[in-house]
Amino acid sequence: MHRNTLIKGLIASVLTITILAIMLVTPLVPEVTAVSTTAITMTDPPGGQVGTEIRLNGTIETANGTYVLRWDEKLNVTMGNATEYDVYAIFTVPQTVGEPFPGREVLIELIDIETGSIANTVFSLYTEYHVKAVVPSPPFQLQEGQETVIRVNVTGGVENTAYVANITVKNPADTIYWTTVSLTNTSTTGYGDGNVRFPSDFGGGAHTDYMGTYQIAFNETLATADFNVGLTDQQEYARRYFSEGEEETGEVIIQGAGYDDHAVTINISYYNETALTPVEGYPKEENASDSILTHEWKIPDDAALSTYNITLTSSLIEKQVKDTQNFTLIEIIVSCQTQNRYDNNSLDGISVKAYRGALGFVYIDNRTTNETGWVNFLLDHGQYSFGAYWREVEVGSLSLGNTAGHSTDYILRIEQHIKCDLARVTMVVSDEDGPLPFISVVLANATTAPEIIPPLQTNYTGILPTYAFTGIPYRIEARRYGYLFFNETIGNLTETVGNLTHPFLIKCPTYTLFIHAMDSKALPIQNAPVEVIEWSSGSVVGEGETSEWGSIRINCTFGKYKARVYDQEKTVILNETIVDVIQDQFYLVLDCRTVNLDLSVKVTDYLGQPIPNAVMKIEREGIEILDLTTGPDGVASEHGILGGDYRISLYIAGRISKVRTLYFNGAEDIVFQVNDYLVVAGYPLEVNQLITGIAVAIIVAAFIGLILVCRRRPKES
Repeated sequence: MHRNTLIKGLIASVLTITILAIMLVTPLVPEVTAVSTTAITMTDPPGGQVGTEIRLNGTIETANGTYVLRWDEKLNVTMGNATEYDVYAIFTVPQTVGEPFPGREVLIELIDIETGSIANTVFSLYTEYHVKAVVPSPPFQLQEGQETVIRVNVTGGVENTAYVANITVKNPADTIYWTTVSLTNTSTTGYGDGNVRFPSDFGGGAHTDYMGTYQIAFNETLATADFNVGLTDQQEYARRYFSEGEEETGEVIIQGAGYDDHAVTINISYYNETALTPVEGYPKEENASDSILTHEWKIPDDAALSTYNITLTSSLIEKQVKDTQNFTLIEIIVSCQTQNRYDNNSLDGISVKAYRGALGFVYIDNRTTNETGWVNFLLDHGQYSFGAYWREVEVGSLSLGNTAGHSTDYILRIEQHIKCDLARVTMVVSDEDGPLPFISVVLANATTAPEIIPPLQTNYTGILPTYAFTGIPYRIEARRYGYLFFNETIGNLTETVGNLTHPFLIKCPTYTLFIHAMDSKALPIQNAPVEVIEWSSGSVVGEGETSEWGSIRINCTFGKYKARVYDQEKTVILNETIVDVIQDQFYLVLDCRTVNLDLSVKVTDYLGQPIPNAVMKIEREGIEILDLTTGPDGVASEHGILGGDYRISLYIAGRISKVRTLYFNGAEDIVFQVNDYLVVAGYPLEVNQLITGIAVAIIVAAFIGLILVCRRRPKES
């Protein structure tokens, strides 16, 4: 018992010491980390021909290191960087020597650039044979009697081998024609090719006189292809389209072969619902020339959009394959929408030009996008591109390629979006009372002097929506009546375009205008009504009366105004002037030179003597304002009157003598010389009366004298 207890204690001690030793030693053991190796874990597919896309997965030793994929021990096909240690790569098989199936094993190597370590695998590359006829791209097609080039080539072929191809062509009547063609030596790339023409390089009366499908074979089974021959140059025509700015109608080119020089009946009709309806003017008859019949049908403007049929027949020639073919007549409408590249919002008012290869503009009148950014083009089949322009500067472009696709109800609609480097900018000009219309705003390049966008003008709501080129900083200038009141620079619109989707506010300042009214004696005019009128709109923007100092203060928005001062009854404009309020605390003096005038009228007789007690009735602008009487000096005067158009009526001895009208501004004294009167002993006498009196007196005196003379003569005895 005691012995067992001792043994158990010993075992427990040993275990305790062992655990403590392990705990002490463990930190001293170096940590072991996993080491990556360069390896290829997968290639998909494992075999194929030239041009095959290969996906390769693997690892390299260097974390995030650079790798290279080497093909056939001599060609680097791709390179990149690992994701940590993993490699994911895609490449296509280049021209390389191969072998017939199952192919030659080509080495693929994955190389870690930093360490130089290499992993490899093999790809089975086998020979592939190709044959193809060179024909027009749809909807264009080869026509009867025309030739085609047949191209033959080998990829992944055996090295330094000149392959010989046996090419057969079977026409729609199941007649087979053949020829051989030697391909170029495959040398070290495994590629060889050769060309042959059909039908001229094929014996035995080969031809393309039949419409339909011709089947091609390369050594019967190595490669096959086919091509079609038709009666028309296209299988589909655009009824109308624009070319170089002019609207044109399509033209159907018809060609039939194998008719010697005989007459051929041409019939063109279209499907009206389910029935065939002849086209106006058809059928018609024409003669073939050298076995070829050619004919052109100018498509009328009002031709039905439908499926058409062309049939050629001859009473003297019966062909194994009937010459009859359908084609369609459609309209091609390409719709382009200009959009802001940054927010995809539509852009209206953008000029869009269409191009067709080297032919230049299709539209020379520059079509403009509507309010939703769309513009339509009526086009023909072909390769097209489009340019979007603003202010004659290209802001976007689009390459459409072929106008091809499936039509609906014989209308082919193609919609495209042109992304434009153009920022939409909305500016609002306002003063303290609200928006200001007709403000001239300029967007100018902040780094150069010339304006790149002509001056624009806010509309009646004070809003100016416009565009601006991106990629440059701008200086915004705002002018009213030609005077600059706002000048601020904004940053590169490519960076700030998001901030300019909200209106950019331009504040027009308000200034204080002081008006001081003075009379003819340079004295202030008190309590005079004053109006300030906006120059273009004619609206009153401020009014009031002058103070005891003849002054008034009116707040005006930066601009041009008319300032008026009236008489106290506000019936007479004392002065009016145009003033440009383009600075604060502007002081304007209105000189009212017709206010507080002194009127002095002198009346004289025939000899220039003053006429006293002459009465004057004075009217100003049709209203009698004064009634004056001359004093002994013949003068009548009044002080503090208002100038203007006057009428003075002079009365002498109660009778009107003279009337005079004048514009009185206090510049001169007024003199009435009345030649009808003479002043005698202080009384005005009419000259005619005075002469008559004197004459009577002379006659009376003469008569009295005669009597006296007669009385003194002695009587005769």
